[in-house]
Amino acid sequence: MYQLKDFLICGQHHNMQSNMLIHRVQSCIKYISNKYHSCQSALIMLSQPLENTSDWENIIQPLLNTDIRGLRKGEDASSSEGHHQLSWIWSSQHTSDTKLTEGMNEALQIEWCKACTKAQQWQEECILLWEEM
Repeated sequence: MYQLKDFLICGQHHNMQSNMLIHRVQSCIKYISNKYHSCQSALIMLSQPLENTSDWENIIQPLLNTDIRGLRKGEDASSSEGHHQLSWIWSSQHTSDTKLTEGMNEALQIEWCKACTKAQQWQEECILLWEEM
């Protein structure tokens, strides 16, 4: 959001509005993150007396600050396309909202297609290089 704001927004009024929007989005992310942490802690506390190791522990993983990032954002600014790794939250498909699930599946399919295209391009480059030798 910051990159888009820096690229498109000019003027004091529009900067104020975009800063308020960014602050609102960050507040929502922090609220949802805190809610997730408290729910996960409660599940862990409730499951300890049961001594039941079920699949929910694999689905509801600990949420780290590094996991809270956009779909296209890498771990750091120097990560290249070939070393880009999605956070587990983007591949988790356990949601009750079907529209959200469909949108997420579409975004993941786009990411997969981009990765597949890059792999095919590299494979082609290797074949061409081998032929030139």
